[in-house]
Amino acid sequence: MPRPPILPFLVGALSLIAAHAPAQELNELIEEGRLELDASRADLWQDIGEFGSAEAFEALQSLVKAVRHPITRGRIAEAFSEFRATELEEDAVELLLDWALGKDLRLAITSTRSLGEFDAASAKALDRVLNRGRSDEVRAVAVGQLLDDWRSDPSAERIKLFIKYARSPESGTRGQLLRFLARVPDEQARTIYLDLIDDERLPTDSRAWLVQDLSERAEAVAGPALSELLTGKHNEQLQARALECLLDRDLKAPLQVLRKKSRTAKDPALRLLASLARDRQEEQAGAWAEEIRRWSLSSDPLEQRIAASLFSSLVQEERPEALRRLMLVSSDLVVHSELVRSVALLREAELVGILIELLDESRPALYARADRALVQLTHARFMDNAAEWQEWWQEQRASGQPILPQRDARADMFQSSWEIMREAPDGSLFGIEPKTQGLLFVVDTSAWMERLTPIEIDGTTARITGLEVVRRHLAAALNRLPDGTEVGLLCFDGEVRSWRPKLVKLSRRTRDEMADYLAEIVPGAGAQLYEALQASFAFPDVDTLVVFSGGEPRKSAVVDPDLILADVRRWNRFRHLTVHTVSLFVESDALRELARETKGRAVVAQ
Repeated sequence: MPRPPILPFLVGALSLIAAHAPAQELNELIEEGRLELDASRADLWQDIGEFGSAEAFEALQSLVKAVRHPITRGRIAEAFSEFRATELEEDAVELLLDWALGKDLRLAITSTRSLGEFDAASAKALDRVLNRGRSDEVRAVAVGQLLDDWRSDPSAERIKLFIKYARSPESGTRGQLLRFLARVPDEQARTIYLDLIDDERLPTDSRAWLVQDLSERAEAVAGPALSELLTGKHNEQLQARALECLLDRDLKAPLQVLRKKSRTAKDPALRLLASLARDRQEEQAGAWAEEIRRWSLSSDPLEQRIAASLFSSLVQEERPEALRRLMLVSSDLVVHSELVRSVALLREAELVGILIELLDESRPALYARADRALVQLTHARFMDNAAEWQEWWQEQRASGQPILPQRDARADMFQSSWEIMREAPDGSLFGIEPKTQGLLFVVDTSAWMERLTPIEIDGTTARITGLEVVRRHLAAALNRLPDGTEVGLLCFDGEVRSWRPKLVKLSRRTRDEMADYLAEIVPGAGAQLYEALQASFAFPDVDTLVVFSGGEPRKSAVVDPDLILADVRRWNRFRHLTVHTVSLFVESDALRELARETKGRAVVAQ
């Protein structure tokens, strides 16, 4: 059957329309960009780049010169990654490289990150950025983009560049960085790492980080290498880091080296750590106890600090005198905090009596810690001042009742969510009642916390979310805390967000602002508990954390509870933060052990 004469015309017309439609759409997008410029929607530039054509390339190249805002220029640079696997790939790489080496820092960072999207095609360009980038931040991004190529061949030179420039988050997460270094074979690790650690051209903090990575190797590699680092004329700050890692892994260092470092090291941290390590290994118990006693009588602040840290190693008969003298003579809060911690651990009535006798309200931070320890030891109600504690102590001694009762760790661990929601919270935070001058709330804002959870009590079902419980209790606690108390708030899901970069003093305005901030949080995927705890220790004035979470960590660099606790133990060695935990609806092993490790209280809202 012959084809109707109109059909070829229709086919041609439709083809022209089909070919013209994308061009028209691209022109409309370009015109939108020219009219709006910095006010354009965030994804406009990506939409233009997706066309992958020469017209789109030229338009983006022209528009980046017209916009003024650095963020907009960065978004246009990101759009050039859409030209990968096209005929314009080489041109895009060349343009991004030019920007990566330029003076505009934000544009250089974004361009370097975009180069990583081109895979193998951009490896040489990224090498040039690593060698010629104008800032360490740009080089750090280049390292992160090169990691995939480097993993197959972690040579000594690449490791040196990595140690020099890599940092989180520009080069990836801490877990990604450690996984790269973990590819160095064990038989090469000791030689390569010790050479790099001794390279004074590298930043000290990067070399310390390398010491940390070395410590996570197999015991047969880590133990000898770290012990070797302790001997000889190595940097004392790095020796302190090595000794800290040995302590964390419960590995032994040469005892003779520890004896020497505990007496003569110039770096205070090294001398203190050597004393702590020596306390674990010392074979001459009598001579060691006498040395600690002499330090307790010293006027040297560092020796007083060492004596306080090793207080429990003193002979029992000598502890009361040492406690009284150190509390009266030293003005160091760290010394006093260590002594309070030791009294709480030893649970000796005579020491508790001395601590009550020497309570000093003129030093609020110390008084708060001692007050908290005494409540945990004695189960007494909170006292308003030192005089009330001293009166209570005299009454207890006169009554003949046990002064330090045994406590059932799980007796008060659970609280009904039904009671939580039916009754207005009293502000005690589930009975924790933190008394502190530096309090940080750490709140899980993951999607799990926003789930409606049915709670059935006495035939009635209530449906509530974990976040609602937290908001109600946190608001009540803020109202109960006195004005002037320093508080902060961290929220975590797939990322960690801080309400303020540092603690702020409570007032009517800050209470409302914190409550509003938590009310506006949009829950996200993941629960990066490890990263949230790490960020918490970066607040210098915090002495107490209250962590609210709905379960185990997820999508975090470290999720194993034992590994989390190991790092918390290391971070807390000299901070002595107390961490209270509240699990919403489910019991969490990680949160329970976290509270136990830091002498806090674990509560489950069930």
